Amino acid sequence: MIERLIESLKLLDTEEYELITALFYEGKSEREYAEQCGISRTTLQYRKYRILEKLKNIL
Repeated sequence: MIERLIESLKLLDTEEYELITALFYEGKSEREYAEQCGISRTTLQYRKYRILEKLKNIL
């Protein structure tokens, strides 16, 4: 399962991959990462939701 997840992460574009790694691997908060990217927290949450749905469909 972990191997499939790693392979799935490789299919994300750079922006998607960076968001997922910042939130889930680096432990940044949504607010912190949204500020870093210059976007609203709501926009970040929407992007995160879309990316997680994409990963679910791949897996």
